[in-house]
Amino acid sequence: MGGSVGQPDAGTKGDPTPGGAGAGELDEPCAEDIAPTSQLVRLTGKEYDKTLFDLLGVTTLNGTGNDAPSSVLSPDSESDMTDAAWAGYQTAAAALAAQVIADAALHARFIACAPNSEQSACLHDTIVTFGRRAFRRPLTDTEVARFDSIGARGSELTEHGTLDEVAQLILETFLVSPSFLDRVELEETPDGRGNVSLSSYEIATRLSYLFLGSMPDATLDAAANAGKLGTAGELLAQAERLAADPRFSDAVRAFHQYYVGVGIASHWGHYDKSPERFPAFTNDLGPALTEETDRFFANVVVDTQGSFPDLFLSTAAFVNASTAGLYGVDSSGLGVSLEPATLEAGVRPGFLTRSAFLAAYAHQERTAPEWRGAFVLYNVLGKDLGPCAAGPSTAAPFTPELDTVRKLVTAQNAGPACTGCHALIDPLGFVFEAFNAVGAIQAAESDTGAPIDTSADVTIDDELVHVSGPAELMQRLATSREARRRYAERWVSFALRRDHDARDACIVDTMTRELAESDAPVLQMLTALPLTAPFRLRTREAP
Repeated sequence: MGGSVGQPDAGTKGDPTPGGAGAGELDEPCAEDIAPTSQLVRLTGKEYDKTLFDLLGVTTLNGTGNDAPSSVLSPDSESDMTDAAWAGYQTAAAALAAQVIADAALHARFIACAPNSEQSACLHDTIVTFGRRAFRRPLTDTEVARFDSIGARGSELTEHGTLDEVAQLILETFLVSPSFLDRVELEETPDGRGNVSLSSYEIATRLSYLFLGSMPDATLDAAANAGKLGTAGELLAQAERLAADPRFSDAVRAFHQYYVGVGIASHWGHYDKSPERFPAFTNDLGPALTEETDRFFANVVVDTQGSFPDLFLSTAAFVNASTAGLYGVDSSGLGVSLEPATLEAGVRPGFLTRSAFLAAYAHQERTAPEWRGAFVLYNVLGKDLGPCAAGPSTAAPFTPELDTVRKLVTAQNAGPACTGCHALIDPLGFVFEAFNAVGAIQAAESDTGAPIDTSADVTIDDELVHVSGPAELMQRLATSREARRRYAERWVSFALRRDHDARDACIVDTMTRELAESDAPVLQMLTALPLTAPFRLRTREAP
């Protein structure tokens, strides 16, 4: 990863009560075949910023235009540490350490001794106390000795060897240590089935980064110190407590962006529409539409503690003066900020009928049934058809016979190389023809005046069913076992920070059953997830 003065090796202190303690309560069949998970999970940029805030109270980095500390880091990556990425961490650590020592309030959060304390004792106490929080576990004796050696050589390593100079160097070293930058899991306690039981410190870290996106708080640290995270009751209590924390909304937002595939290469957030066709719809609406999507999911999962069907049936919306018109909502009295609104259940239930999705998955002037249908098939139902032949664009001109987008797409995808995929994709997209390229309701093609048909025979749960329009499709998705399983599978992948593996079938089945309970809140599934074996155990990866 790179070196720094006195940089200690990553390691864990023997945990008096490993996560496997009290395993009788927690045993369940998903422990038999657990997919391997990385033992060195690097903090994302957002996790890095939140951890620095909770650890030191730092929100911005001096000299960067008050940007977040992660602004000097390389983009998030699961690959090996590169020279450029390492240089970013070194730059951030040096700047952060200087900033903390120069600020009295921040200084007090790092230095753990009285002003007149003897320097070596002060530094030692700081290393032990701060290190416990920074590494999210107690330091090993070897690590303490290596950090102490920095203090002992302070006059050699700094200009004057003062307490603040040496403390700054020690803090900088902490901030470039693998045990700070990575969520390290090195416990080697076997569970008797070929797995390793995570230590209570490692379980606390998994819990905290899942629910809060940051380091464990004082309550979770205390539970880890006391070895109390080995029982179902304590794990559930901690999960429910963290899910009630206001910061949990950020995790809900991050997960649902992962679930719907928000990313640089995705359609989401790209709203390049024809100014002649849609003069009121500009890229300036993008942030409001993105925020509405985030708030919709937070409203369902956190605010109303809704169930899985509510993702497809909720009529909650959030609009401002610029976006209200897309939904036919009166914009009187609205400004830039988003305000709650309620839409018609028979017209716009669920997140798939919101403009953020409909406008992103459409062309500049026309709808794109293939894009919308493929999204539902892949992201919502979890169907992978493998490589499909790319079809022509729906920019082909209308003709007297082909006077709707639906007819154009049907004709373009009628060839033998296309029908295998498009027979499943296109009908799902045709249902959304009720909405135009910016997500407003349409009953006829604006170019030809031809009436639009939103009925289709769609395949859901391996059954061909007829739906008459978006509201009926949402009803079907709300009760779909495939949709429930896909949602649970995405949560498992998100929680364990790994791509879906066939060996995750057991835990995905468990989470899917939680979602299937009548009116069970999504939160019930999330708080049950830490009790499962794949969350508490890891598998040694094959050499």
